[in-house]
Amino acid sequence: MLVILSLTGFIYAITIGTIAFGFSKTPTTVDKKTNPVCNFSILIACRNEANNLPKLLKNLESIDYPKHKYEVIFIDDHSEDDTKKIIETHIAKPTSISVLDNQGVGKKSAITLAVKNAKFDWIVTTDADCIVPLTWLSSFNSFLQQYNYQYISAPVSLPKPKRFIEHFQNLEFLSLQGTTIGTFGLKKPIMSNAANSCFYKPLFLSVNGYTGNEDISSGDDVFLLEKIQMEHPDKVGYLKSDKAIVSTQYEKNWHQLTHQRIRWAAKATSYKNLFGIFVGCIVLLANLLTIASLFLGWQTTVTCILTKFTIDAMLLLKTSRFFKQRIDLIPLLASSIIYPYFSAYIFILSQIKGFVWKGRAYKK
Repeated sequence: MLVILSLTGFIYAITIGTIAFGFSKTPTTVDKKTNPVCNFSILIACRNEANNLPKLLKNLESIDYPKHKYEVIFIDDHSEDDTKKIIETHIAKPTSISVLDNQGVGKKSAITLAVKNAKFDWIVTTDADCIVPLTWLSSFNSFLQQYNYQYISAPVSLPKPKRFIEHFQNLEFLSLQGTTIGTFGLKKPIMSNAANSCFYKPLFLSVNGYTGNEDISSGDDVFLLEKIQMEHPDKVGYLKSDKAIVSTQYEKNWHQLTHQRIRWAAKATSYKNLFGIFVGCIVLLANLLTIASLFLGWQTTVTCILTKFTIDAMLLLKTSRFFKQRIDLIPLLASSIIYPYFSAYIFILSQIKGFVWKGRAYKK
């Protein structure tokens, strides 16, 4: 058992260390003052987002980019609240915002519909519970004029945490963002986040969009990246700029957080990216063996937790510096102890249990 623990710890350290190296290798983008050449279609699939939309609509109208060079398309995914009504009320004003009714079910169907209706070739996506920076489109415009990429992933962050559950989510989210940036730096991207991404419409159509993944409830971002990476590896890049960071929201309680994480984990068995599968397996194995170390005595468990804590800190510190976030030691230590158990719990539930998301039940 000790040999397995040591070998797994060694492989885990090499893996996270390599990703941390990739993070440093990903160049920080300097936003050059460029003419607004690109035209953007911003696509936002939404379901039961009445509480978030007023703030987002106001936010979108304040983007510092010529109004005639972008449009916003909302796609209502059969909402059961006033989502569509709120958007339509806003549309009554002079605006470049429109709303479509999803003809199918789910986010992939909604985005596919919007892409077909988009009048511009550069598609930018975000979520209805997000807030975008005023320099958002300017950053994409500058980046696209500097690099020949056609799929761009960009940073997403959570607000400053206050409660422990928020610290816990923020630390996990920072690790995911760090892994995203790091694997892009290694030219082996395994993650992206549709809350902040941009792609070229003809490229989306050429790889047949989400065809083949329609029945998977999540993963619109990851599966599209996976397709493009396989066929056009030189066309994917990361916009590493603090002027492009989109802010999203915390899950309010452990019940909602659990359902969100089950939703995220449910798509894992459909990955085709071998490096992504390897990273996911070694991270899961490291968490499971940390739990199993309990059978070897508390000293071994403490050693495993502290070793993993030290390894994870390499990537977390780099990521937190980029996002200009301060990591508090006590929540970090507490999360390091809890996370292996939470991760194993989510993995087990994702194999046997469905989940509820935006008021819609998904069966296993």
